Amino acid sequence: MNFRYFGHSQYIRQLAFNHYRPEYPPIDPSQFQSSLSLYSELIQDAEKIILYFKNSEQASRRLMEAAQQSDSEQARKIIQQSGISHPITVNFTPNQLIITLLSNHSTPGHCCELKMVVFW
Repeated sequence: MNFRYFGHSQYIRQLAFNHYRPEYPPIDPSQFQSSLSLYSELIQDAEKIILYFKNSEQASRRLMEAAQQSDSEQARKIIQQSGISHPITVNFTPNQLIITLLSNHSTPGHCCELKMVVFW
């Protein structure tokens, strides 16, 4: 069917080529760069956690025992003994540990978080 004969040709062409483009604010990478700077601190804390449990079978055992008892608070305290400086949340399932490192609350806004998922 040729729409030209029904007077719709111009209308169809406008629908096909006139796309709505939303207005975005000017690009400002300063917040992004600031977040990346703070994110490197979270990575350092993640490394502390990794080394602490990799090098201590006793700490690993205590953490797994707390998880088996569904004691999130005790698990969080055990993880904090690794020497980290950022707040964390801890969740676990029968086969994995989920640690989320959060940016410090003293930082204006919540810039970033680092989630570690480790299977056991």
